Amino acid sequence: MERQLELEAGNRGLGQLLRGGHQSSELVTRGRAQITPLAADLLERAVRAGRLPATVTPADLVTIHLMVGSVMDTARGIDPDLWRRALTVALAGLQHAELPARQPDEELIDRLYGVPATPREKKVADEPAE
Repeated sequence: MERQLELEAGNRGLGQLLRGGHQSSELVTRGRAQITPLAADLLERAVRAGRLPATVTPADLVTIHLMVGSVMDTARGIDPDLWRRALTVALAGLQHAELPARQPDEELIDRLYGVPATPREKKVADEPAE
């Protein structure tokens, strides 16, 4: 994560592309599809080693990416390295967090990054609850 955020700090356009919501390109979408299983494997190994709580998921890393990216964007002209502190705080917090048992899924990851729902998903979401 640190290396990825370093790249984003040095290239504002890259950060906007990776955290830019509905404007994601097919290349970014394919890259996320490749990285997500690797992140999941890394998290699983950290959980087995006792370094992270069992409830940590790839969606938590997405959340940290978005949080730290927001700090990066906000502080760019004030303290361009403040994101490093934010990343350290977020990762330390994740290490000791008592997370809810609810496990975020891949759809949540897509939505956090702003990937639009398919028309079927939108229709289901718009239907009134019975």
